[in-house]
Amino acid sequence: MQVGLVGTGIVGLNVARELCGLDSSLRVALLSGTPARRETIAGALGTQVIEQGGEAEACDVVVLATPDDQQVARLPGLLAAGVHVVCTADAPLSIDQLLAFQDDAIDARRSVVIGAAMSPGVTSLLAAHAATLFDRVTEIDIAVSGTAGPACRARRRNAMSGSTMERRDGDWAEARSGSSRELVWFPDPVGAQECEKASLSDPRVIDRVVPDLAQLTVRAVRTDAKRTLRHPPTDPLGAVRVEVRGMRDGGSATTVYGMVDRPGAVTGALAAAIVPLLVEGTPAGVMGPAELGQTTRLLRWLKSRGLKPATFEP
Repeated sequence: MQVGLVGTGIVGLNVARELCGLDSSLRVALLSGTPARRETIAGALGTQVIEQGGEAEACDVVVLATPDDQQVARLPGLLAAGVHVVCTADAPLSIDQLLAFQDDAIDARRSVVIGAAMSPGVTSLLAAHAATLFDRVTEIDIAVSGTAGPACRARRRNAMSGSTMERRDGDWAEARSGSSRELVWFPDPVGAQECEKASLSDPRVIDRVVPDLAQLTVRAVRTDAKRTLRHPPTDPLGAVRVEVRGMRDGGSATTVYGMVDRPGAVTGALAAAIVPLLVEGTPAGVMGPAELGQTTRLLRWLKSRGLKPATFEP
């Protein structure tokens, strides 16, 4: 199997590392990046990495780990090349634009997985898994802390202004980003963080796998712009919390899941884990990770890679 990788930043490096760990016969073709950057990655990861890259047509799957707008621009060409695609883009506008390629993906008989990131990918998997524990789910509240590289941090800052969409009393409603500040308890060592409503794509992706909710909201920890400028690009610790409420055995119940790790590492592990599913055979079209029908398998893989899931006990 040959997997193409577009993007050689923090997320791209994590994707390449995880892909090399999947199967010793797998080859990772670096389809972007400067010659020096490709040489560095190949030197760090070994002979499984094809430094000089190649054409997308030679790949079974291509993983996009670039800024969001570049992923949207590349998708038509990749579908025309006849490859499956994993997109790590996570902004609401990008998710909507990628979903618009549904007919193109079906016509090409190829699968496109969107939101393969800590948010909304892992949050949607945790929400879908928790939903199976209920007779009926009524509310899901998502909270997110942490970002990966500079582009991710910039998107988070933008997400804290303007407006966001959420489910309220069963209907979609507009809410002001940066409002409704709330103290949220993430798994240790992240702990308690102040979160505000944010324009993230989690509601769009989760609504596709757990529809008809009375309430569906997302909050995030505000990114400190001054701190971002002072420090070099890194992948600090992040966390997600997924609180699901509904009916179980005739009474009301609540389940809360969380996960702690570096967002870039989580994205790399999730994107890599999706690749063999597409090669094995998945429906054609555009879908989120939880729509692949392999929620338990993906969560087990993330746990095996050292990611730290948690269940909050009432």
